[in-house]
Amino acid sequence: MIPNPSPTGPKLRGDAREFTAHERSRVRAAAFHARRVHPGPVGALLQRELSAYAEFGYRFDTDRLVPRLVDEILAAPAALEAC
Repeated sequence: MIPNPSPTGPKLRGDAREFTAHERSRVRAAAFHARRVHPGPVGALLQRELSAYAEFGYRFDTDRLVPRLVDEILAAPAALEAC
């Protein structure tokens, strides 16, 4: 067990499994697609968060919220841009 830097926080187990290359690629694709699905600041925030999750955030995901978000974003059509 990894020592917890915060004595009041939850215990860190240190046993998160690594992403496979396919999983990481899928999250990065969702990050890129998020800008098309949600133009503006919301899409920029989603892109930033999903990119960070692809790098190391999966280690802290206990409720599977981000993987569900990835599924939703990848299933959504891109927003139409005004001509």
